Amino acid sequence: MTVFAAVLTTAATTTDPGFVGWLDARQTLIASGNVEYFIEFAGLSKHDISWDENARTLTIRVADPAPTRPNVDMQHLVRYEDGKIVSVFRGNAAKLEQRNVSAIYAQFNKDARAVGLMRLARAAARTAISNNFKLPLQAAGIDAKVVVQFPGDRN
Repeated sequence: MTVFAAVLTTAATTTDPGFVGWLDARQTLIASGNVEYFIEFAGLSKHDISWDENARTLTIRVADPAPTRPNVDMQHLVRYEDGKIVSVFRGNAAKLEQRNVSAIYAQFNKDARAVGLMRLARAAARTAISNNFKLPLQAAGIDAKVVVQFPGDRN
């Protein structure tokens, strides 16, 4: 279940030292993309769901939301280049871009796991999961509270 999405922007710069440190070629790419966060229910067991009749509370224990692989908008990369003539002569333009793209994916993966985004993804997951379990209970005439717990939450 997808519970949250984030739009990210990052930049990466790679330099080719050129000839003995002169006539450097430098390329900067700025990219935007998105990352979705999902909850995997396939691993849930009967031990992860409990019903407290007295409190009328359904408790569901799930893993933390997991970010997907970043979806980088490669069609709209912003490029800044210095020393383009040197990189063309040396044939390094494609290598500079490849290193920058790799750096962008690495940064997006790191940013997607940042504390603030993970906190937002958890909050969105709590709401989505709670609603997905509460609505069928209400339709069945059961007035219940739904509690969603993640690893590390206090009981």
